[in-house]
Amino acid sequence: MAALPKALPLAALLRKAGLSGSGLRGTVTGLEHDSRRVKAGAVFFALPSASGKAADTAAHARDAAAKGALAVVASPAVLRKAGLGALGVASPDVVGAYACLCAAAYGFPARRLELSGVTGTNGKTTTAFLLRGILDPERRSSALLGTVGYWVGRRFHDAPNTTPSALDLQALFAEALAAGCDRAVMEVSSHALDQRRVEGLSYTVALFTNLTRDHMDYHRTVAAYAKAKARLFGLLKPSGTAVVNAADPYAARMAAARTRGARVLRYHAAGGKAELRAEDVELGLDATRFTLCFGGKRLALRFPMPGRFNVANALAAAGGALAQGRSLHAVAAGLEKPHLPPGRFEQVRAGQPFNVVVDYAHTPDALERLIKTARECTPGRVITVFGCGGDRDRGKRPMMGALSARLSDLSFATSDNPRTERPAAILDDIFAGIADKALPKVRRVADRAKAIRAAVSAARPGDSVLLAGKGHEDYQIVGAVRHPFDDRVQARTALAALGWGRARGKR
Repeated sequence: MAALPKALPLAALLRKAGLSGSGLRGTVTGLEHDSRRVKAGAVFFALPSASGKAADTAAHARDAAAKGALAVVASPAVLRKAGLGALGVASPDVVGAYACLCAAAYGFPARRLELSGVTGTNGKTTTAFLLRGILDPERRSSALLGTVGYWVGRRFHDAPNTTPSALDLQALFAEALAAGCDRAVMEVSSHALDQRRVEGLSYTVALFTNLTRDHMDYHRTVAAYAKAKARLFGLLKPSGTAVVNAADPYAARMAAARTRGARVLRYHAAGGKAELRAEDVELGLDATRFTLCFGGKRLALRFPMPGRFNVANALAAAGGALAQGRSLHAVAAGLEKPHLPPGRFEQVRAGQPFNVVVDYAHTPDALERLIKTARECTPGRVITVFGCGGDRDRGKRPMMGALSARLSDLSFATSDNPRTERPAAILDDIFAGIADKALPKVRRVADRAKAIRAAVSAARPGDSVLLAGKGHEDYQIVGAVRHPFDDRVQARTALAALGWGRARGKR
C-alpha cells in the first residue's frame, strides 16, 4: 500500500471523512482493505468480500483487529457479526468511506487539479496522450495516468493498473501538486469505476471513445460493462463537459449519465452529425490528413497516426481540449506534433522493404480495426500475429480467430499472456472460431517469439506484419511469473536475423 504522507491522529482523520469513531485514539500509519497486509497502526476497511457473504467480511475484520488495526470501518451488519466493540466504525458505505479517507489523508489534493477522465474499450491510451500533449505541450505541468504508466510532470512510475487504487491515486495527485502540476489526464477503466476507485473525484471533462466486448470475465454482460463506464459521467462537475463519440451506439447512454448541468460535446470521425467533425479524410500508413471542423471553422492538418479509428481518438482529445478553453489552432498544432504512446501502431523500422507494426489490439473490435487500417495502407499482404490472454474472457477467443482468418492473408495464432492456462488450450479456443476453408491461412505457433520470427520471415516487399495484443508491454506472464518479452525487441531480433538493421548499417 502507498505510505501515508505523515502519521495522522485517528480521531481527526475520521472527522475529515465525516465518520464518527467515539473514543478511538491513536496515530494512523496506514489505510488498508486487505486484511493480509494489515500492520499495527492501520485503519482497516472491511469492503464486501468476493463471496458477498457478510460472515466472510466479518472474518477479515476480526483478522485485521488481531493484527493491530487501530480501527475497523465496516457496515453495521458486519460489525455485529465481527463483535469488534469499541474498534468498530460503522459506515453504510464502506467503499465510499475508504475513498474519502484516502483523500483526507493527503489533504484532498484532487480539489486543486483540473481532472480529465477518458473511458472506453479502445483508444483510451492514445486519447489520453494526445489530450495531455495539447493541454501541456512541454509535459511539465500535468500528470498522465494510464495503462502505459503514470507520469507526474516528467517523473515516471510503473503502472500496476490502468487506474490506480484510491490510495495510490491520492498519493499521485499530492505528488503532482508538489511538482507544480495544475491538471491530470487519466484513463479510467471499467474495473476502477465498478470498484469505485475514483469515488469523490470531480472531473472537468469526461471522454468516451467507444464500447465493444471486453472484460466479460469480470463484468459478465455488456450491459454491466456499459453501466460501469457510464459512472464516469456522473462524476463530472456541474460546469463540466461530456465529450462523446457520436458514431458509437452507447454515446447517448454516456451523455445521459452526466451530472446535471454538465454540457455535451459530440464528435464524429466520418463527418457525421456532431459539433466536432473530421472531413476530407485521407488515410496513409505514416499519417492521416483531415480537416478539423468546429464552431464554423475549418483547419486542415496532418496527423502522424494511421487509421480512421485514430482520427476518432484525435477528435476525442480535441474535444477535451476545446472544452477546457483551448483554441482550434492550438488543438491542430498539438495534433500535428503529438506526444504518441508506445505500442499503439508503433512501427519497427530496420530498413526492411515491408512494414512491421506493434499494437496493443487485444479485443475483437481493436483487432478488426488494426487489420482493416493496415489493409487500407498496404499494397501487399497483411500478416497478423495475435493471441488471447489466459484467465480472461474466453468468449472473445473464437471471435478473434475468425476475424484474423477472414481479414488477414496469413495469420499466426500464438500466446499472449497465458498466465495459469495452457497455451494449447487457449489456441484450441481460438481455432474453434476459424472456418475449415480459412484454416490453410492460419498457423498455430504457441511460442510467441517463434511466431514473430516466422511472420517476419514470411514477409515480402510491400507486405505489413502486425504484431497484435501486447503493444507497450515488455513482459509475458506465464503462470504467475513475468518474463522479459517485448514484441518490438523480438521484431528487431527477427529482422536482424534476416540481415536488416545494424547488420546492414540501418537503424
